[in-house]
Amino acid sequence: MLPRINLIKGRDADFLLSVNDTIISQHIYQHGVWEDHILNVSKLFLADIKHPWVIDIGANLGAFTIPIAKHIAPYGGVVSSFEPQRVVYYQLCGNIFLNRLDNCYAYQYALGEQDKLIDIVEVDFNQASNVGAYSLKAEYTALENIHLTKNKHPVQQIRLDNLPPPPPPYKQRHTLTHQD
Repeated sequence: MLPRINLIKGRDADFLLSVNDTIISQHIYQHGVWEDHILNVSKLFLADIKHPWVIDIGANLGAFTIPIAKHIAPYGGVVSSFEPQRVVYYQLCGNIFLNRLDNCYAYQYALGEQDKLIDIVEVDFNQASNVGAYSLKAEYTALENIHLTKNKHPVQQIRLDNLPPPPPPYKQRHTLTHQD
């Protein structure tokens, strides 16, 4: 079953947030932004760059993608966001659409050492309180006590050097990569 969500106005963006997520969503509910210090440092790295290309690996609901895409839009910047979890990917796409960002490209891919099809175990959104702690490495997910279902869905895993390029003029782009 899909998680219950609320529409909230954050400091710099609007978000569809999970009711049960007590970490990222709850922080945005309370403070209007997630990891403000990372956003600020990223903005410093991107200062005065024309056509920056930002890659958000494990984009989750878009807490980094959305505000950084808004920031770099006037400079012709593009964000490529990768989220392998099916339902969380839908949430990411919803947040991109909600904020009317045409400089974001969301991909339901996992990134790894080789190109191959992998199975993603689905999270039980009615019990999970920290969906952002989900990892493709089962031992990390187990440490966070994430509640998983028995359901799996296939996802294409690609190598970082096989990322789809942003739209032209990508030869002029500078890249910043963010990974949660």
